[in-house]
Amino acid sequence: MRFYISMLFALTFVNCALFAQSAQYYFEKGVAKAEIGDYKGANEELTKAIEIDPNVDIIFYNRGLVKFKLGDYRAAIRDYNRALEINPIFYMAWVNRGSAEMELKNYEIAIHDFNKALEINPNLVEAYYNRAIVKLALENYEDAIQDLNIAIEISPNFALAYYNRGTTKYHLGNLMDAINDFDYAILNDPKFFEAYYNRGRARLELGNIQEALNDFNKAIELNSNFAETYTNRASVYISLGSYQKAIEDNDKAILLKPHYAEAYNNRGLIKLMIKNYDGAMKDLTKAIELNPELVQSHLYRGITKHELQDYKGAIKDYDNALRINPKDFYSFLHRGISKFNLGDYDRAIADFNMVDELNPAEEPRVYYYRGLARLIKGDKKKGGQDLRKAKEFEFGDVDILIEQNCKKKK
Repeated sequence: MRFYISMLFALTFVNCALFAQSAQYYFEKGVAKAEIGDYKGANEELTKAIEIDPNVDIIFYNRGLVKFKLGDYRAAIRDYNRALEINPIFYMAWVNRGSAEMELKNYEIAIHDFNKALEINPNLVEAYYNRAIVKLALENYEDAIQDLNIAIEISPNFALAYYNRGTTKYHLGNLMDAINDFDYAILNDPKFFEAYYNRGRARLELGNIQEALNDFNKAIELNSNFAETYTNRASVYISLGSYQKAIEDNDKAILLKPHYAEAYNNRGLIKLMIKNYDGAMKDLTKAIELNPELVQSHLYRGITKHELQDYKGAIKDYDNALRINPKDFYSFLHRGISKFNLGDYDRAIADFNMVDELNPAEEPRVYYYRGLARLIKGDKKKGGQDLRKAKEFEFGDVDILIEQNCKKKK
């Protein structure tokens, strides 16, 4: 989930009476260069202004902004420090110093600076907003939402605040509220492609497939170079059964982002679904190479190997998936099925039992394969119980097995 950090205050002109005329000349040249993106030139001009008059807070402040833009956050902080030595109630300097500390991941210091800015100016929307961003980085989501609420109350058209509140609610699972915030973000900034993208993700999770597709299409129209939009639109196409379109979208994602493990994983899954096992193996192996901790890739490659009747190889992949996530019940399920096919019935039953323990929903494949394993092991009572449960789900041809092995004697 992506959160935005805004650059809070622009470069600022001041009345020339506040400092020497020659310093004013270089100051204005520096600001003019910064406004056209010539930050190195701006830094040089502002440095000349400081050499002439080293006691003007606004010059240090603006050079701090320029250094921030150049990515030299520590140097920016030094300039903000000097601006605050000259003028301790310069709330713009407090906020922007907080922004620089935030970039350095000095989150507690950043919060301190935003708090100081709010002591001076309690209605400073930028301070509430950036303090919220820090709280998001600290995973303090509820407090972040409170700050974003205040930012929106002060500035009802603040698209970024709606967007970040939406992404936070999405993260917390409040999908409808998240969609509402993305709506407002788009209303206030119709070209905000990431708001369309994340609204599409929320709608996809809610099963609103066509609306999700519309959002992903719009996001791509606004920004055709964001790889994640293609992988998510591919998920929509999978839901619609349009597997070739899904593959093509993952192709585009990989073209844009060649080391995008999730795109290889997703394309591998699609190829598995359409029984292109060789293609699935190649993609899933590439995904694992790029991200060895991607649980799904180990799981899907295991399923692919199972379909190719490489049961031992499949079990190794399931083992790796469970090493990464010991509570992945799908890996227990499929490992159990592979063990069943190898005749390792006791260990298969143990895996199926783990699925029961970890999965809140009933899984018919557990009942079917565990029932068969128990019958083979001679446990007709428990085997029959499992097969009858499988029959309730209409899974597997179990009637003859039940009739022959589990029918109660009169």
